[in-house]
Amino acid sequence: MRSDSMSQSHLDNDAVKEVGKHIRHAKVAMFTTRSNGDRLISRPLHTRDTEFDGNLWFFTGLDTTKVGEIKSNPRVNLAYVDAGDGAFLSVEGRAEIVRDQHKVDELWSDAMDSIFFKGGKTDPNLVLIKVTCESAELWTSSSTAIGRVYNFIKAKITGDEKDLGAHKHVELKH
Repeated sequence: MRSDSMSQSHLDNDAVKEVGKHIRHAKVAMFTTRSNGDRLISRPLHTRDTEFDGNLWFFTGLDTTKVGEIKSNPRVNLAYVDAGDGAFLSVEGRAEIVRDQHKVDELWSDAMDSIFFKGGKTDPNLVLIKVTCESAELWTSSSTAIGRVYNFIKAKITGDEKDLGAHKHVELKH
């Protein structure tokens, strides 16, 4: 894939909106932390539906291993695949554990969350993970499977990779 680096010192609002769109479509992130033994540990977490403003929110249990990992080392990475749009996204940031009942109320979904938190919105084990995003790497290709196959065959024949897609680096620091 062709690299169109968009690294800049100011926020590119269109790029931030594009990152947010792919997060919204993908919904589930592979959320990566570092263990105390310095191993990388990834697990799927459902991203809460909010307008992307540079922060991402997740629910988790206070008694989970990832809470301790975040407290020891807040640097995290989130990987998303928006298969429908042919986009791949890697987001780097800092995580923190938050107790905020107002935010829990705002993000709660009875249909999904009550399965994991039997005590509901006030379950004492329920906490939020807030990730303050710092940068993202975004790879995009044709939005249709047929388009991706066509562009692959075209690149193979011509030797020109430009139609395979694009890569962007997006700064998300406020």
